Amino acid sequence: MKKVLALLFMTFFLAAGTLPASCLAYEPQRIAVLPVFNSSDTHDQDTEQVIADALQAKFHMPLAKVITIYDVIPAKEVQLALPPELQNRNKPGKINAAVLQKIGTSLQADIVIGAQITNFTAVTFSNRDGDLFQRTDLTIRIVGYDVGKNQFLDIHDSRDYDGDWSVMGNPDYLAKQIMEDLMGKVPYTWKR
Repeated sequence: MKKVLALLFMTFFLAAGTLPASCLAYEPQRIAVLPVFNSSDTHDQDTEQVIADALQAKFHMPLAKVITIYDVIPAKEVQLALPPELQNRNKPGKINAAVLQKIGTSLQADIVIGAQITNFTAVTFSNRDGDLFQRTDLTIRIVGYDVGKNQFLDIHDSRDYDGDWSVMGNPDYLAKQIMEDLMGKVPYTWKR
C-alpha cells in the first residue's frame, strides 16, 4: 500500500513539475507602437509623451523580462517602416486600415497601434484683476490593426476644461485621463 501511495505522489509531483513548462510554449505577440501623430495646430511635448507612455504601458506586463508575452518592436524599426505620408508626425496623412496593414506586414507585427491628436487648444490668460484662467480642449484618436483577425480599430475621446487656472486643466493631465479611458477600450490582450 505504501509503495502505491509513494508511486502516486511521485507521479503527481512529476506531472505538476512539468506543467509550467508546457504552459509557457507560446510565441510572443509582436507589437508595433507608432509614434504619436499630431494633426492639430498646437504642439506640446509633455502631452505627446503622456500619450506615448500610455501606449507603451498597454503592452508592459509584470515580469516582462522573465516571461515575454509581448515583443514590442523598437521605435527605430517602426519609424523606418512608416510610409511617406506618415513621415511628418505633425501633419500626417490619412491613418487607415490599409496603412496599418501595410506597416504590420512590413514589420511582421501581430498588432499595430498608434495615437493621433486631432484637436488641441491650450490657452492661459488673465483678467484685469490678475486672475489666471485657462481653456484647454483635447481630442485623441487611437487606431489599431490586429493582423491575425484582420480587424481595424478606430476610437477617440476628448476632454475640455474652461475655468480658473488649475492642474486639472493642463493638457498633460487631460491626456492622462483620456488615455486611461481609451486604453481600457483597446481589445488587444495576450493570446493564450
